[in-house]
Amino acid sequence: MMDTQKIQATLDSIGEWYDRDITEPNFDLQLSLYCKMAALELCGWLEEVYDNVIISFLHRKGLSEKEIENFEKSYVRKVHGLSYSEHFRRLMIDTLGYTVVLDIESKTPKLEALISNLDTLHKYRNCMAHRQYFDYREKIPIKAQQQIISPSGIKSIFEAINPILKEIVDKIDIL
Repeated sequence: MMDTQKIQATLDSIGEWYDRDITEPNFDLQLSLYCKMAALELCGWLEEVYDNVIISFLHRKGLSEKEIENFEKSYVRKVHGLSYSEHFRRLMIDTLGYTVVLDIESKTPKLEALISNLDTLHKYRNCMAHRQYFDYREKIPIKAQQQIISPSGIKSIFEAINPILKEIVDKIDIL
């Protein structure tokens, strides 16, 4: 359900490409695309995890394929994002119920860190998806640096959120 091998390998590869090209002159576009790619890959993985957690839960509860398809159409496919509060939590409440989600949250000590990281990543993803590319070697690079997260920074976010997200998924798996 939460296969991390592929996303880890993807982020590692993008990070290697970025590190290889960082010293190359006139590689602003490539570097920007590596940053964007790493962010979008992690965000896509998160959205897939959310969907898979919900659909797997419905399968374990013995719902028919038709019922699952109806639920997916009515709820899962209408969620387009990866923030905790607006997206994942909403899916969990629609599936598990409000009191069950409150119970899971009360037993997840690092929940605030997960929420903060996912909300930041969601905003960053939206920024990346709605801009072309950033010029790394601007005359005032601090402005660009405030907007860009390197592939290693994206991997750090993944490493911070993965164990907390896994903890929540494990709690759902035993319901």
